Amino acid sequence: VSSGQTSVLVYTMPIFVMVMAHFLLKEKITVLKTIGLCAGIIGLLFILGPQIFHFQLDKQLIGQFLILLAAISWGCANIFSKIKFSNYDIIKMTSWQLLIGSVFLFVMSVFSEPITQAHWTASSITILLFNGVFSTAFTFVAWFWVLSKIEASKASMTLMIVPILGLFFGWLQLDEKLTSNIIIGALFIFLGIFFSAYKRKNRGLNVHLQDGK
Repeated sequence: VSSGQTSVLVYTMPIFVMVMAHFLLKEKITVLKTIGLCAGIIGLLFILGPQIFHFQLDKQLIGQFLILLAAISWGCANIFSKIKFSNYDIIKMTSWQLLIGSVFLFVMSVFSEPITQAHWTASSITILLFNGVFSTAFTFVAWFWVLSKIEASKASMTLMIVPILGLFFGWLQLDEKLTSNIIIGALFIFLGIFFSAYKRKNRGLNVHLQDGK
């Protein structure tokens, strides 16, 4: 599965969060959220392209299924964090999460990846530190802070911009194709983000007619 398509499938997570938040967090699915959700789904379908209707039972299909499973798991984790850890120390929660995740990944890598001698270079160390400290630890802290401040569905919908960046950098760095479908899909996703985050003002405006006010 290409890096761009992977980012698109992983970030279907907001769709699952919006549905789960409706039932578990009592966050109502409003008309605007529904429009944003539909626009986001249409955008994702455009980005995935016609090949989604021609699946074959192969490694790519298995990979896509596992990626969607990861998106659902991520959505469940966000809902659980919103319910149980809204007032918990964000640094501690992120540290434990990353520590436990690292242990599990290390154990899995021993059995699933060939053990080869590591060649440490300045470039590899820099990449490891960037991915570990900035791209993971810092951004997870920032994400959980945002999640504690606003509705889970709105916070998750704004993440739908990430697939666009994934597709762009896949094209820039890995020579993956950037087609018209991807561009149209990106526009729909932007619309989805706008409608899901937009909040209409109260039309009443608390206008007082008494005493000439």
